[in-house]
Amino acid sequence: MTVHYLDFDDEPEFHMIGIACHLKNYRLCWLVNKALNINLERSQDPYVFWPGKSIKSEHALFTGFNEFWKSQHYLIQNKGFQQTLVVPEHRAADYLLITKNPKEEYSTFILQELNKQNLILTAFKINPVGLKSSANLTFE
Repeated sequence: MTVHYLDFDDEPEFHMIGIACHLKNYRLCWLVNKALNINLERSQDPYVFWPGKSIKSEHALFTGFNEFWKSQHYLIQNKGFQQTLVVPEHRAADYLLITKNPKEEYSTFILQELNKQNLILTAFKINPVGLKSSANLTFE
């Protein structure tokens, strides 16, 4: 009898950067747009996930696309309107910048540009592999 094994690639198709700052979401969006030229716009619908059986958590969501790098971006407020966190493992991150299908050099460029901004306290890379809250990060 032949045994077949399925090999799943656990590598995510996105990179995530945590941003710590005291700015309102629309001000941070403007700053990120200016620094990275990605034209983030506020989504009509908030980012929603269900951390509990009867708890609905809503978070401000901005989306944008970079033509040059051909990558989709999502800026999500980590702390929601109900004080719940999308990624509770990184409480220091006020916002999450998620880039779908990025090249490694582009992610490094984003991180460097965000850390140059005076109004951003810090920006740091978050490894989504192994996060307990990875189920909260679903995008279409």
